[in-house]
Amino acid sequence: MLFISFCVGAGLSVRSMDLGTVGVTGVVFAIVAGLMITFGVNITLGTVWGYVDEHRQTGGDLADPVFLAPFALAAVAGVAATVLVTAYPPLAAGRMQLLALQVGYLVFVCAFCAFVLGIGAVAVVTNLRAGYEDAQTERVDGQ
Repeated sequence: MLFISFCVGAGLSVRSMDLGTVGVTGVVFAIVAGLMITFGVNITLGTVWGYVDEHRQTGGDLADPVFLAPFALAAVAGVAATVLVTAYPPLAAGRMQLLALQVGYLVFVCAFCAFVLGIGAVAVVTNLRAGYEDAQTERVDGQ
């Protein structure tokens, strides 16, 4: 998967170059672009897999609304970013094709950040709730 993401990133950067004038700088740029895409894919897949695996290992159901909340938040953020970016006048005027990669990256980053913030919110709320329930159990047992 990482090799494929590297090839896609490098290929997309080469696509925007004039192949007759690609020098050492162009090759380095293609390699760096491929590595950046690979890094993004690795971080994203690792984060999502870690979240799903941790939930599954603790006996959680994958259909829990609390578990699915970060995914829903990410989807909403991605759609909102797409709507806002495509409504921007230069993009709406037909330059979208030139900037498709940048728009896709921006939407991805917005959705990923919303997902990570959603994971954090779920973790805080769940831990506060578990701590409150433990405190109530100790209080009842202690009386």
